[in-house]
Amino acid sequence: ELHIDSSCELHDVIIVARNVTIGDGFSGSLQVFAGDSVIVGDKVILGYPSGIYSRNYASLGEHSQVNGYMIVDHDGNVDIKNPNYSKARTSRLRGLLYVKGIAQLQGMVTGSAYIDEAAYYSPHGYYRNMIYDASILENDEVVYPLWLDTEGNRKEAKWVN
Repeated sequence: ELHIDSSCELHDVIIVARNVTIGDGFSGSLQVFAGDSVIVGDKVILGYPSGIYSRNYASLGEHSQVNGYMIVDHDGNVDIKNPNYSKARTSRLRGLLYVKGIAQLQGMVTGSAYIDEAAYYSPHGYYRNMIYDASILENDEVVYPLWLDTEGNRKEAKWVN
C-alpha cells in the first residue's frame, strides 16, 4: 500500500502499487496504476497529464480534480451494493472516464465518459441505472490515453526529460 501525503512534491511520476491513497490537499502530476484500488482524497489537484488506472475500485473526493483520465477495469462479478467507481458532486475530471463495472457518477466530466452501469447511492438506498447531479461536457482539446480504439489522430500529451 502506498499513501501520498499533501507534503509530497511529485511531478511527472509513474506509480505502480496494489492500493494507492492520495491524501487531502495533494497537488502534482502523476500516473497511478493500481492492482486493486485508488482513493483520491479531498481538495486534490492532479495536473495535466495525470491519470488513474485501477483494477477494482477508484474514487475522486470532494473539490478534487484530475486532468487526464480515470480508468477502472474491473474484471470480476459486480455487486450493486459496492460501486467500482465513485465521484463526488464537487469533483472535476477533464479527460477520459472509463468504468468497466458500476459507477456513481456525479460532479463534472469535461471530455468523454464510458461506463457499464450507473447507480446513485443515497442515504436511503441505491438506485440502479441512474446518474444524479452530474454534467458531462464534450471537449475536443483533450488528449486521451491509448486505452480506447478510436479513429483520429493521436498525439503526445507531454515529453518528459
